[in-house]
Amino acid sequence: MSTAPLSIGIDVSKRELVCALRYRDHVDHVIKTNTKAGIRALDNRFRQCPCPIIMESTGRYHFLPALLLSGYGYDIRVVNPITTKRYMRGSVRNTKSDPVDATALAHMALLDLKLPARFTFAMSDIALRQKIGLLSKLEKKLQSLRMMQREYEEVCALCSMELSTAEIDLQEQIVLLGRTQERLQQEIETLVCADDAMRHRVDLLVTIPGVSLRPGDHSLRAPLHGIDASKAMDCLRRIGCDGAAERELERSRQAQQARKSLPPEEIVYRRLGRTDER
Repeated sequence: MSTAPLSIGIDVSKRELVCALRYRDHVDHVIKTNTKAGIRALDNRFRQCPCPIIMESTGRYHFLPALLLSGYGYDIRVVNPITTKRYMRGSVRNTKSDPVDATALAHMALLDLKLPARFTFAMSDIALRQKIGLLSKLEKKLQSLRMMQREYEEVCALCSMELSTAEIDLQEQIVLLGRTQERLQQEIETLVCADDAMRHRVDLLVTIPGVSLRPGDHSLRAPLHGIDASKAMDCLRRIGCDGAAERELERSRQAQQARKSLPPEEIVYRRLGRTDER
């Protein structure tokens, strides 16, 4: 077929990529493996189509097709599965299958339902995000383990019980995990400092209330002007590492500067929600 599709939806799974190519009067479905060879075959099938290509964020399975297809020059948009489910609930037919899901994604591209920005991540961005996620999960597990250990030791002290060899080993393993957490933190800081764009985003974090300069903190002091490393990393986890994060930080900085320029009575009225009673 000589005409180019109007939009493309890709339903991503661990093994397969089910694609729906939407034309003016019909929809074609193409199924390829979720591998480099399968994605190269899709490139040959799409033929540099300029239309948007929509896929869901499916854990780690969408990384490979999104990275490779965006590298080939396609307009890739990765949408939140919640957005797709809301759209599917509004459909007349409540049918669930991979081709139907791919077709729904292609239709979403035509309707332009506030689609996310174009996918522009590189391998290094994905790796950093995953490393930050790993650190976040480790911190939560460590917090739970330390609380369990502390509560158990308190009970042992009340009952005049000595810790067994196994319990002492558990103590030592929790300490080792804490040291591993610190090394992961340092590795992330090194990756951030090595990327000029990421360093700029972290510098913007300073403008967020609660993130301040601490001259005594030497972990990121030289490259990042003494920013509080723990608070910066917490913010990075919450807002991500993409361009949207930078825009959000810039809006926060501008809003903070606008608040500082307000007279005191205006700030009080706004906090009380009584701007109409001035």
